[in-house]
Amino acid sequence: MQKNIIASASFAAAAFVTTLPAKAAPIEVPNWNFEVPNGSFPDGLVDGQSAYMIPSQQSWHHYDQYQNGGTNIYWNPGSGAGGEANSRWANVGFGGNAPEGNHVGLAVTRWNDDKLPDGTTGVYVRDFEALCQVLEDVPFDPNETYTLTVKVGHLPKGAVEGGSDTPPTTQGLPEWNGYLVQLLAGGEETTDNVGGFRDTVYAENGGTVIAEDDNTVTIAANTFETITVTYTPGDLTPEQETSLAGLPVQIRLGAYEDPADHSTKSIAAFDEVTLDGPVTPAVPFVVTITPAVDPNTGYDLQWPSKSGMTYSVLTSTDLTTPIESWTIVATDLAASSPQNTYNVAADGVRRFYVVEETPAP
Repeated sequence: MQKNIIASASFAAAAFVTTLPAKAAPIEVPNWNFEVPNGSFPDGLVDGQSAYMIPSQQSWHHYDQYQNGGTNIYWNPGSGAGGEANSRWANVGFGGNAPEGNHVGLAVTRWNDDKLPDGTTGVYVRDFEALCQVLEDVPFDPNETYTLTVKVGHLPKGAVEGGSDTPPTTQGLPEWNGYLVQLLAGGEETTDNVGGFRDTVYAENGGTVIAEDDNTVTIAANTFETITVTYTPGDLTPEQETSLAGLPVQIRLGAYEDPADHSTKSIAAFDEVTLDGPVTPAVPFVVTITPAVDPNTGYDLQWPSKSGMTYSVLTSTDLTTPIESWTIVATDLAASSPQNTYNVAADGVRRFYVVEETPAP
């Protein structure tokens, strides 16, 4: 919120300005709630249905530690035992409800995670796979604070999984292996077609972790918990700050593999992904006071207004009074860009006025 204070005596006013302290600003996370449909499902998914996400349409990419392609899924949690015939992953869970909207995102570790596409086994076994976004328009500033918040869901064991074109089977999911929520600086999405997959972020160009929650919260089966990770200035070495400054911020949401058997699957669900970034300093604007055209109607307050904002006017006869105690004259005044005008009565008393600017609801 931004406040501008003007002081007046009789009909002339010598104006001065003050502002509230700056505060963290929300950063747009595209498809933050996994509600953007892909082209195959323009109206979204029905109860229990899931589909592969298409990064070019739905923003979320796959993070893989090795070049083995990837799986990123969006899903409408199901509440019944039957599920949908074309629902490949997890037909039942969370009482059929997403924390926000109808869909959640799924990070899936897969059955062939100990192999490359040609069947080669060995060091390619990964610890986790993840959904990720590289926010190209959000450069990392090591001198600012970033807070990532996400709902993480523990999919219940026994939620069924079937083939993409076959009815669900009775195969249960493996035990919950935990989650990983990370905030990073840097990262590049592939444009090639390694192993038949593209739009993947691989470890060699995956970015640098600046804050994370590595499975520290116990999440009961069939429930979501809110997970928050925060980067605070000073968390990195001076050398890291120099090398990472200006790189794009990246979000990574992961599901851990079964540490004993990398050939089985594990799934973690995510929703409501929000990010607060660098503080936005309040920009002062000048408020003027002049006699109204009809002097019998008092004075006109005028200030530059911006589309998408609303304004309130407060008054006090004592400038030392805490602003919380000032009298509200008007509230929820719509912006009439480029300038708002509000008339105040002349009552023979010296008054001070405050104009508050807030985002419109």
